[in-house]
Amino acid sequence: MKFRIIFFSMFSMFSTALLAQDACKEIYDSLNIVGSLPADYCMSLSVYLSSELTDNNFITSSQNPNLKPRVLQNRNAEPSGAGLLNQSGAVTSVQPIALAGGSFATGGTDDGASTIFALTLNPSIFYTDISNPNETAKSSRLGDITVFFPTNAVEENTSELEYFGIRARLNITGISTGDELLQNVQSIYSRLTIDQNKVALSINKLLNEATDKQACYDQIKNKEESTNSCYSNIEFPVFTQKQKDELESKLREARMKADSKYFGLDLRFDSGDPTLGSKPGAAGTRLFGGLARGRTLEDKKEQTMKYHFRIGVDYFDQEDYQSISTDTVMNMPVMDTTMVLGRTNFSLDSAFGLEFSKSVENQTVSFSTGLELRLARDIPDDMDEVFQTNYMMLRSSLSVPFTSTNKISLNLGVPVFGEISPVFSISANWSLLLPD
Repeated sequence: MKFRIIFFSMFSMFSTALLAQDACKEIYDSLNIVGSLPADYCMSLSVYLSSELTDNNFITSSQNPNLKPRVLQNRNAEPSGAGLLNQSGAVTSVQPIALAGGSFATGGTDDGASTIFALTLNPSIFYTDISNPNETAKSSRLGDITVFFPTNAVEENTSELEYFGIRARLNITGISTGDELLQNVQSIYSRLTIDQNKVALSINKLLNEATDKQACYDQIKNKEESTNSCYSNIEFPVFTQKQKDELESKLREARMKADSKYFGLDLRFDSGDPTLGSKPGAAGTRLFGGLARGRTLEDKKEQTMKYHFRIGVDYFDQEDYQSISTDTVMNMPVMDTTMVLGRTNFSLDSAFGLEFSKSVENQTVSFSTGLELRLARDIPDDMDEVFQTNYMMLRSSLSVPFTSTNKISLNLGVPVFGEISPVFSISANWSLLLPD
């Protein structure tokens, strides 16, 4: 008799479990979830529901769609502007922007006032899914391309540009730093993943005990709050505001650690006359190729110090031009008919600078200063400025954000030696944010 009671009890439990699985399978099949069929449909439904919940007392894990690409975006990368009025740092880096952006700068040199406009684009937006954080964490740190030109570079009575340039930045360490960031974020979320599993187990228990499993599923899915609602009976882990702030702080630290170093290529092409006719012989084609390196030297809480270094070769192919002579009577320069054959020249280019930054509520104020050096041989007399070589310049820049990815910068360049014009400019740049 005792054996029969045990047998019928076990049979009843087994039958109830089978009926529960059938009911959960029917709901699961209606969701059209792609993948292999689960062994436990009620548990799979519970995991699905736990990943969909965004309750204020619960933070989802990194394996969840709720981790957005914007969380992993490098907030300090700026549109490119090396060597121009819109250069917003003493020494520019090769860390690219995530999507697209631009800069606008106005300032003065010995050649007069000028305005530069630049547009920067990260090509990865055309071949990666920008809504996928696993892809954008790496692709957004790989490289970008910038096109820049003075706003007054169009010749009068023609539609031709007197001057324009293109710059490409390739951060060779971008993929590895993106992988490092993903690993750190997954580690940060490890505790939250465990808590999400606790929620899934709580939902699984409610589904198995519910008489109407479809109704229980709908109550959780729609977050129906009532006394007998399955949603109201879920055992959520409680996260205090302090814990949420700590999580945000850890994510910010993970981003800063991943973006604390870079090594890559700096490539540039310029065509035309950057002085827009103010200096005869300045027109030509210029190519630059170099290596760039940067690394954080000191990181104390919200304050950092970072070095930037660049070294490369600059090639200039000068166009033929008409020489200028001086009218001895009027004591003023006049254009004569003598044609001067253009020359070619190679220059060694290098720069080193330090950047000091302070983070304030996810925004960074920075000051940088450094030296820029360019040297060449066999330059004709009084032509160093035209060839833009044989000089050293002290550059300094102060950047202040007005949104999370937009900054205003004051930039100053003072010659240490050489025939190079001092420069002062005010620039503003903007960048698009990844999806949130």
